[in-house]
Amino acid sequence: MSDRRRFLWRCAAVPLVAAVLVGAAATSAFAHATLEETSPTAGQVLDQPPKSVSLGFSESVEVALGAIRVFNSNGERLDIGEASHPGGQQNRVQVDLPNLDDDSYVVTWRVISADAPPGRGAFAFHVGAGAAAGNLQSLSERLLADQGGDQTVGFLYAVARFTVFASLALLVGAAVFLVLIWPGGRESPGAARLVWGGWIGAFVATIVGIALDGAYAGALPLGDAFKPSVISDVLDTRFGRVWLLRLVLLLVALPLLRLLVNRRP
Repeated sequence: MSDRRRFLWRCAAVPLVAAVLVGAAATSAFAHATLEETSPTAGQVLDQPPKSVSLGFSESVEVALGAIRVFNSNGERLDIGEASHPGGQQNRVQVDLPNLDDDSYVVTWRVISADAPPGRGAFAFHVGAGAAAGNLQSLSERLLADQGGDQTVGFLYAVARFTVFASLALLVGAAVFLVLIWPGGRESPGAARLVWGGWIGAFVATIVGIALDGAYAGALPLGDAFKPSVISDVLDTRFGRVWLLRLVLLLVALPLLRLLVNRRP
């Protein structure tokens, strides 16, 4: 193979390697859980009040940041138990209920699967044949709108995610280019700026993303993003651990990058 063809093959390999590595990091973002069953079922009329509400999804979901809430026909929120996985089933979520009166009830849910955007919805059930139905559809829509989350948090979280993937693509692409194609560029100030720009962007966006994860997934205001309890809940989830692992790998890569470009950030 001629030197020219070898050079072209190496140039083609750079975006391919960067795309594969960054794509692998982003794959989980396309997972999305859908509600498959509920107990009680939507619209069911019960003679006796249920002891709990359970929801079954198409895949595993998180309960640390998700929320299941129950309201009566007047829109008053009930005091229910903590969400849990019954029997260790990761695709099911259950909450214990207090003693319910004869009435109609609306259940709203907001859960996260993998690193996906939260899924949410609502359904109603009735206790007692004479339960007051009211306009449950309107009530459900209003309750879901109230739990839609802060738009500012959603925007900032999207920016953080984009910055992470773009920075990783820049970092991996620049590093592979210097190793495979232009070893002499390790002394170049411009190459050093590219490498460290990618590393700093990924590092800072990962820290911000960990904080925003909790507020975004739990539909919390921006002021709650940096609360220790919220961050702790994030790190208890799978996608929170992925963010943390990425942060650790970036720190591990730091001395290697300093050797690669022979310049400090």
